[in-house]
Amino acid sequence: MRVYCVRHFASSLWVIATKAERLMPLAAVIIAVLWASEVMAMGEKVATDETAKQSTKTMDILGFTESIPSSLKEKIYNINKAEIEGAYELSGDKAIITAASVDLNGDGIEEVFARIQGRVICANAGCPLIIYRTNGDELEEIQSIATNEDVGVSINTTSDYRDIILNATRDAATQKLWKWNGSIYQ
Repeated sequence: MRVYCVRHFASSLWVIATKAERLMPLAAVIIAVLWASEVMAMGEKVATDETAKQSTKTMDILGFTESIPSSLKEKIYNINKAEIEGAYELSGDKAIITAASVDLNGDGIEEVFARIQGRVICANAGCPLIIYRTNGDELEEIQSIATNEDVGVSINTTSDYRDIILNATRDAATQKLWKWNGSIYQ
């Protein structure tokens, strides 16, 4: 749409300028600037599209959902009960637990990414994002951070664990890469 508008404006400007010859040099400069900006904008879009294609090929974007087994939701709630109930007592803010799962270390057992959302719980730093390792019927916390960013899991590994990418669907310059150091993600 933008290309059409720029081209239509440029051709209209040229028609007007040809009727008043003294405007032709000015019209030529304006058209050149518009055309150059359009070519640059198209180049930026192509570069952005290519970056997005590359980044989505190299990672899985996690889709957090409330539709998780009630037993898993209950475990996450019980582990974080003090924070969730404290927020509720403070403001009546009801927490929403969402989760996604992916195998981070290639052992065939999916780790659980839990996000707890609520006005008070999320505050200024972001919502708690907790990564759990499943150990039988138990959940063992691997990492906890506060973030509102989308999460991706890279196909690349560090110390046998897949790298985690925050701001995963955004421009590569704003993405944050977390690598496993043997005991936590940094």
